[in-house]
Amino acid sequence: MKTVGKVFDAVEKVLCALSGALLVTFTLLTLVQVVMRYVFSMPLSWSEQLARYLFIWMLMLYMPVLMRRGNNLGFDLIIGRMSARAQDIFWLICEALIAGFAGLYCYYSIQLCIKFSKKVLVGLGIKANWVYSAQIVGAGILCLFCIELLINRIIEMKNQEKEEVES
Repeated sequence: MKTVGKVFDAVEKVLCALSGALLVTFTLLTLVQVVMRYVFSMPLSWSEQLARYLFIWMLMLYMPVLMRRGNNLGFDLIIGRMSARAQDIFWLICEALIAGFAGLYCYYSIQLCIKFSKKVLVGLGIKANWVYSAQIVGAGILCLFCIELLINRIIEMKNQEKEEVES
């Protein structure tokens, strides 16, 4: 499991770097569009569409990182009042539900890519699959990260049980 964790650590670093690069590109592209539109009165026809798709890719690549780091939305007010065991079970259920949702999301995103495989984005002249595949990549990695979190949580819960029995 430690080897898988190291691989996922490397994947997380790549996702962070890519998301950061996409954020910088998105920001610069938006700045260029504003300058071209309002200073030179020559708006770029493709920049808004590209900025939107860069933003989608950035979000879909960073979503698994947020989940893996535990920065997803939580119910701290309710959970904080539960026992440690109940909290673990609650988070186990949440992570399982998110993994299931990510798996379904990935599956249906594949169907979407197949459906629009011949569609070309007019403004950019690229196939729509390049945009829609962001969902497949993000949801697939999210599902894998959730499975890792589930396994780690189960191992942690078993170790806590062992410690309680030994005490």
